Amino acid sequence: FQPFLPISEESPTLYLGFKDPFPNEKIQLYFELAETDGPGRRLRSGPGQTSAILNTIHAEQVINWEFWNGKEWGSLVARDHTYGFTQSGYVDFVGPKEHRSNKRYGENLHWLRARLEFGGYDEPPMLRNVILNTVFASNVTTYGETILGSSKGMPNQAFKFVRGPVLPGQEIWVRERERPTKPDLEAIALSHGPAAHGQGEAYYLTADPDGDGFLVRWKEVDSLYESTPASRHYTKDVVTSAIRFGDGVRGLVPPKADRNIVCKRYQVGGGEEGNVPPEAITVLLQAVPYVDQVRNIYAASGGCALETVEEAKRRGPHSLKAKGRAVTAEDFEWLAIEASNSVARVCALPTHEREGEVTVVIVPKVAESHPDFMDKP
Repeated sequence: FQPFLPISEESPTLYLGFKDPFPNEKIQLYFELAETDGPGRRLRSGPGQTSAILNTIHAEQVINWEFWNGKEWGSLVARDHTYGFTQSGYVDFVGPKEHRSNKRYGENLHWLRARLEFGGYDEPPMLRNVILNTVFASNVTTYGETILGSSKGMPNQAFKFVRGPVLPGQEIWVRERERPTKPDLEAIALSHGPAAHGQGEAYYLTADPDGDGFLVRWKEVDSLYESTPASRHYTKDVVTSAIRFGDGVRGLVPPKADRNIVCKRYQVGGGEEGNVPPEAITVLLQAVPYVDQVRNIYAASGGCALETVEEAKRRGPHSLKAKGRAVTAEDFEWLAIEASNSVARVCALPTHEREGEVTVVIVPKVAESHPDFMDKP
């Protein structure tokens, strides 16, 4: 359905009625938008798909969320991940304590509304579903504290995870006998960015539980080329599931100690086998308070195998040629292949009706074990 129908009201409004009031805690409403075969349901204030541009669009297009408090419509502070109903996503808010029921459209319900105060659409957004009690889920296995090995104090040491492929976000800590100096701590905090500033020193430094020095969190980097001799950096090879430390010139060498290279937390992906169809997840493996049953309404996607060496060889020359930019139709095809290893085939076609636009047709990879394997394009 279309959330903002042209009516006589000054501001087009979407009304949502609920039988019971929301508890005074964080609430998530999931809005599924219908896909379109056209150029996209973009806002008039500017097209684009990057988060920076979407945030700019969202700022220019004003949608006010409100609730009925028994006397008038009160303001509801909400975080809109749909960016003004331009993509599927959550709208987060804290359930208001003053939420009251009201008879409207023949129903005595607890009402929320979204008013389109400013902005417009090239095409009106179309909602397919509004869903409560949903969360995003990932098909990953999480492992806790794991000893990766012992540093010998030698340059270019490598330590391998037992399981793989290891997803981004692992926490590598090194046990050091001495507490890092104040300049070192400032450099460590700076390398970890806003997360370290938000959580303080505990984010990157803790006392060893056994009283044998301090555990210091090291930072993953793409390359050690710009690392200094004091940089607590390492690199990770996603193919071999191994991490590598510096040589003392580019990157600090971990101090010599027994079993001092520790990964406090890491996750391993499920690959293409995790792309299960709808209603495939129906068993709750661990009890969760107030949760009776679970199911996945939509098919899982995004899981894929690692890129092979042959695939990398084919992609490499085109990546160097395009450098992240597209000029020819072939450039668009290779950029799509580079964006995800889930792409099986891609074809870019010129759009004759709209000068300067191309249509990119993508065929996703489908695992042979998938129930819909025989139905793939």
